[in-house]
Amino acid sequence: MGSWLTPTSILGGLIAVGTCAFPAGCFLTADAARGRHDSLTAGLRVRTLGVGIATGLLVFATPVPLKADAPTFFDGLASRGLVLMIGSALAGAATPVLLWRRRFAAARIGAVLAVGAVVLGWGVGQYPWLLVDEVTIVDGAGAPATLQALLIAVGIAAVLVVPALGYLYVLTQSERWTHS
Repeated sequence: MGSWLTPTSILGGLIAVGTCAFPAGCFLTADAARGRHDSLTAGLRVRTLGVGIATGLLVFATPVPLKADAPTFFDGLASRGLVLMIGSALAGAATPVLLWRRRFAAARIGAVLAVGAVVLGWGVGQYPWLLVDEVTIVDGAGAPATLQALLIAVGIAAVLVVPALGYLYVLTQSERWTHS
């Protein structure tokens, strides 16, 4: 139970919530602006700025307990994952500026880049561990036949689902459907 209540675990949970809420807020703000819902856009913009700034502060505070609680992971982030962490910080710092200036479409891109880079940086920093200092990716992998079947299933799913999601995205972002 103690590993769930460390500063690193608590900050990690808060960052996970923030990295979901922040891009969601950016997308919702952009959609509200595109739909010409001015009061909704204003409220979402303020809330999204608050979540973005709070999440950014948490991200910058996390290395302090992380170094003590998970030194192997910290070392991976500070070396292999550093470029991605810097990219995430730059995109994360630019996005609130874009929101403030009401550049909502660009803010969506910045939010996705910031969150994507931090998630990739986490994976690169954690490599080769599945559970740091406990289980490596190789040790946790399934049998080759299972992995091959999984890759085939993912490939089939991608062929079936990606075009439909792309079409749905085009429809939901189209001006034709926004004002009806």
